[in-house]
Amino acid sequence: MTAALIKRTSNALRILNDHRIAIREGASMHIVQADDIVSVHADRNVTRIAIRDCDIRVHLPFAVVLDALREFGVVRIHRGRAVNMARVRRLVGRGRHRLVLVLDGGVEHRVGRAFQSAIRTRINGVERSW
Repeated sequence: MTAALIKRTSNALRILNDHRIAIREGASMHIVQADDIVSVHADRNVTRIAIRDCDIRVHLPFAVVLDALREFGVVRIHRGRAVNMARVRRLVGRGRHRLVLVLDGGVEHRVGRAFQSAIRTRINGVERSW
C-alpha cells in the first residue's frame, strides 16, 4: 500500500475502541457499531457501506475497506460485494452453482461461484458439495 493510500485510509475509515468504526463521508463523520454493518458494495470509484438505517459512501477501494472490516466478520461473497456474517439468517441453494445468502430483513445476496466453498465452510464448518 502506498503512503498516500495509507494516509487516505486512516482519514476515511478509522477503527475505534469498543467495536466502533468512524467512517468519513464528505464533511461528515459517521460513528457506527461494527454489528450495524450489513454489507459492503463496490460502486464504481467508491465503496458503499450499508448499515441498518443508511448507506455510507467512502472514497476508498473496495479491497481496502474490506481489509479494514474483516476483523468484524465482514466476508467477501462476490467480486464486488461482502456481507457481515453475523447478519446471515439463511443459506439457500438454488440449483447447480447457485447459492444465496439471506440476511436480516430478507435481503438476498448471490454468492459468486469462486466464493461458495469458503462461505459453506464458514457456515457449516465442513466443505459440502450441494
